[in-house]
Amino acid sequence: MKRLFTAAVLMIISISVCIGECVFIKRTFGSINNDIDVIQRRYDENDPAAEAAIKELSDHWDKYAKALSLFINHESIDSISGVLATLPVDYRLDEHRFRSSVETLRFMLRELYDTEKVSTDGLF
Repeated sequence: MKRLFTAAVLMIISISVCIGECVFIKRTFGSINNDIDVIQRRYDENDPAAEAAIKELSDHWDKYAKALSLFINHESIDSISGVLATLPVDYRLDEHRFRSSVETLRFMLRELYDTEKVSTDGLF
């Protein structure tokens, strides 16, 4: 009976951690995508606050990256960090490169989210 109880407790803990990870990843990527939307909108409006929004996104990512490193492959996090590092330079230098970097960032985040979320494809 003790073994059954221990196994049940461990199973509940495992399921809780999995659900917590899914909720955290969904909220994190939702927040980051909102930040990207703000940057893009400010850039389109030629708002000088776009540069501050880029800095804010970078700060948010630094905070989230530490927690995400518990769940996600570090290479993916480093790749996203690399694209984020180029955003301020691209913002100042070239519109085409900036837009390309933003779309690359969106794609990388979407791909990572799709890879990490629980789905039937990931189970089998």
